Amino acid sequence: MKKTALVSALVFCAGLFVATLMVLIKPLTVYAATCTAQCQAGSVSCTGDECSATDGVGCKSTSGGKVREKKCDVAEELILE
Repeated sequence: MKKTALVSALVFCAGLFVATLMVLIKPLTVYAATCTAQCQAGSVSCTGDECSATDGVGCKSTSGGKVREKKCDVAEELILE
């Protein structure tokens, strides 16, 4: 009975060690930016890895390699290839 508990504890510790190494070697880091451009009739916001905004014009953001643009005079979001 004690041998089974010891083996279980060793397996648990080994799994915990491997999980810790995975986090330390390749940590998951997420950065998000939010930009807002002021328009005549309200505002538009963009969120992504990077973004820029110009008042009266709109905003542009990059997320996952795709560029998205929102303009003050257009109600819908444009995806630029």
